[in-house]
Amino acid sequence: MNANAPPLSIIVPTYNRRERLLRLLRSLAEESTRGAAFEVVVAIDGSTDGTAEALAGFVAPYPLIVLAGTNRGPAAARNRAVTAARGTRLLFLDDDVIAAPGLVAHHVAAAAGDECAVTIGPMLPPPGVRLAPWLRWEAETLQKQYDAMLAGVYAPTPRQFYTGNAALARALFDTVGGFDETYRRGEDVEFARRLEAAGARFAFVPEAIVWHEPDRSFTDWLRVAYAYGTHDARAGAPLATALEEWPERHPLNRCAARLAVGHRLRRAAIEVPLRALALAPLPGLAGARRCACSALFAIRYWQGAADTTGLGTAIWRAGVSRVTGVLAEEKGVS
Repeated sequence: MNANAPPLSIIVPTYNRRERLLRLLRSLAEESTRGAAFEVVVAIDGSTDGTAEALAGFVAPYPLIVLAGTNRGPAAARNRAVTAARGTRLLFLDDDVIAAPGLVAHHVAAAAGDECAVTIGPMLPPPGVRLAPWLRWEAETLQKQYDAMLAGVYAPTPRQFYTGNAALARALFDTVGGFDETYRRGEDVEFARRLEAAGARFAFVPEAIVWHEPDRSFTDWLRVAYAYGTHDARAGAPLATALEEWPERHPLNRCAARLAVGHRLRRAAIEVPLRALALAPLPGLAGARRCACSALFAIRYWQGAADTTGLGTAIWRAGVSRVTGVLAEEKGVS
């Protein structure tokens, strides 16, 4: 490493979010004025919204490296950015977050020079911003995980490693070979499982906050739920965990998924009223909207898993051993 290189490289993949990216970079400028030493490496993943031109005119008080490339997904963009990075520690941020004061310092202090420490910070809704119902459900689901970790219900695991706000040593990244570029969704958790196998220790740092205001439409949100099911099935272990936890899930979610998955017409009939409820603007329906969003996510997730394994409606009857066996055969594992 160059002796003059900053100790930390902030890695940001971006795709067609020019204004949100600039908002993030401005918030990092405030971190720099507080004395934090870092560089920022932005990997433009085939953006067509003028991101490159906007960055060319952006004046940053920190070293800013901009890499332009074709659209290959966030995993490939992050790997490309890390290759260009000079820091001994990496902080991954999404392009739709805002750095809260002290973000960098809290990540650095929590690691305290520990090469095996992986620090995870919370992604919270910006104060005073009213999120769409499906995005609010997502934020509340994350908050439950944060609360559980703080209460000691469970320790941080790869399942809480989201590249919207997480940091690790460059050496640890290199040890596991970076992100799997065949993944377009769930690549962060899959990466974190390999980190765990390499001896990484995960730590939740509640003070290392980013404000997260996603711009995902309702249709895109449903696609994401399906994609998570698909990629969990491909990875194998996450789907096995989901099956083990299935009996503990809310009865409404289990009932909705069992009735809908594998039945196109029945699924449509079930999803129509759930969608209407999830989008209903009427006051006093917040709890019902949360339930509807949760059920819809469960349906789409399990449909993705069922389609990927080829087990269809038998996915729950098959059990963990058969599902993992099917996936092992597909991967050519004896």
